[in-house]
Order: sequence, then structure tokens, then C-alpha cells
Amino acid sequence: MRSFSEAHPHTRIEIVDRFQVGPGRTIFDLRIPRQRGTRWEHELERIDGVDSAESLGFADGEENFRVVYSGATFLPFLARHGIPRRHPYPIRAGVATWELVAPEPKIRSLLRSLEREGVRFRVESIHRGSTARGPHPPPLTARQREILRRAVAEGYFEVPRRVSLTRLAAKLGVAASTLSVAIAVIERKIVSTVPH
Repeated sequence: MRSFSEAHPHTRIEIVDRFQVGPGRTIFDLRIPRQRGTRWEHELERIDGVDSAESLGFADGEENFRVVYSGATFLPFLARHGIPRRHPYPIRAGVATWELVAPEPKIRSLLRSLEREGVRFRVESIHRGSTARGPHPPPLTARQREILRRAVAEGYFEVPRRVSLTRLAAKLGVAASTLSVAIAVIERKIVSTVPH
């Protein structure tokens, strides 16, 4: 997806799920914001290694696709380290943002392996402890911080609201349903810091 994403740097692609169907063969489900007059499946099929790309339909301003890909992926690399990659995850301007959950030694081993392989990466945040409960909530990701900053700046949290969810979603270039879920996750993380 890197070449496709770099060709459309302002388009946020979301990898919703993936399933390895055999050695070197993977099925990906992904979402791309709908753009008038753009047939994404034709562009997706031109990516090296893509065997087919079919539209699964539209929902909330986004088009869902199923892509069959033959070639190397990060799946075996992550599997060797015993670390799953959480879905969905976004790709924008050729950069994928992953959330990985694993014991610290496994994460350190993965990072050393990435360095040895010459893979460029940046660690945005590290959270120690349980991912479900604990005294400290998981930190906001860069994308969540961006959404929160824009929502505050646009007046989404003011009473009365200065901007609707639909209008804010359009400004951020995402579907209203996607933004609604993202804000709910952000709010849950923030509320979980308040003592009960």
C-alpha cells in the first residue's frame, strides 16, 4: 500500500482486517474515503503484487475493498516475534501507524530486528501495564491527539456546539461514523483517568 498511499498523500487508507490464505498470499479488507469520479479498485489493481481488488460497497462516505495480494508482507516478520498488529490501522502518505501490544522484551527485540532490516520507523508512545485496566489509560495516539485538537479548536465540545459531527468529519476527511467512534475512544481514555 505504500506506493498507492504515497501517490495519494492526503488520503487516509485504513486497513480493516487481513487474512493470510497461503504462503505469500494475503487478503486485505480496507477503507478509503469516497472521491467523486475516482475508481479506486482500478488503481489498487495496478499495485505490484495485487491480484485483484473489488469494491464491497459504500458506507458513510467511505468505500470498502477486498484486495488479494501475492508477495511479502510484515505478517511473518511479526509472527516470528509473537506480536500481533491491531486492526484497524491507518496508512497516510506512505506511513502506517500500528498499535502493538507485547511484553517489553518482545517489543525491544522487534525494534532491533526492524533496525537490522533497515526499516524506517518511529515509536510514538509506549504504555506499560495492562491494556484493559489500570491506573494509567493508554496514551492518545498521534491521530487521536490531532482529532482532539481539531475538535476543540472547531468548537465541537462547546455548549452549544459550534460545529456538528458531520461538518467536523468533512474537515478531517473521514466518515462521520469513523469520527464518532474515534471521539468515543478518546473520551473513554480521558474519562478513565478520573478517579471513581
